[in-house]
Amino acid sequence: MESSATLDFNDIKNKILTIFETIEAFEKDNTDVNDPSMQTIFYNAERKELDDKIEFALLMVEQNNLDYFKSRKYEFDDEPHERLYSHYIIVSDKDGYLIDFIPNSPLPESIRNEVIKSFNQAFS
Repeated sequence: MESSATLDFNDIKNKILTIFETIEAFEKDNTDVNDPSMQTIFYNAERKELDDKIEFALLMVEQNNLDYFKSRKYEFDDEPHERLYSHYIIVSDKDGYLIDFIPNSPLPESIRNEVIKSFNQAFS
């Protein structure tokens, strides 16, 4: 496996997209259209595509600011450093999406602005 230090942005992007495609194929093969579960009722292909775009956009914000996150110790042992998702919450319902920052988050204003910009661009 390649060292993460030798991967460039396009390599990372392609690896992440491959993972998304694998997950999508798995979900498609394992979803019963007759299953009345909440996921089946509220989750359609268009919404999944938008969720994936948002997730990817925010992951790229984290990658762009990786030095900041690596410089901060994460509260939980399962992560080697702090993660962007510790600083925001996304709420979605039938009417759309809303992103907000966790109160008292120490996330710098420049990263917050990048999050908002990336979040909004995911809808275009």
